[in-house]
Amino acid sequence: HAHDLMTLPITHYDEGLIMQEIFRRSNYIFMVLAVAVLLYEVYDFRQGRRDRIVMISAFIVFYTIMMFVFYYTPEITALQQLQQTQSEAFDSLHKGSELDFKIMLVALVTLLLRRFTQLVRKK
Repeated sequence: HAHDLMTLPITHYDEGLIMQEIFRRSNYIFMVLAVAVLLYEVYDFRQGRRDRIVMISAFIVFYTIMMFVFYYTPEITALQQLQQTQSEAFDSLHKGSELDFKIMLVALVTLLLRRFTQLVRKK
């Protein structure tokens, strides 16, 4: 609802273009996050510290970020460029990306909480 914040009129399509640009730029941050999680968890695994919840959460975080960056963002962008945002395919893809993002968020919070509890228990 960006039109509520702006003095200039803005359409729903324009709001979608704004979101597309936000996600396109944030994909770089997501990729850094995915690589950081992967490297840290591989390092921790090689050190002999194995935790099932951590491993599952880390895999889900990595997988959902890859799906969002390399599948959902390009596909949604392509459909927006074809101006097919009112199609059933776009709606389905958009809902899938929202679900992917929510799963990523839950897995990331789970991973962070698990790591935090492990850190607190060590002391």
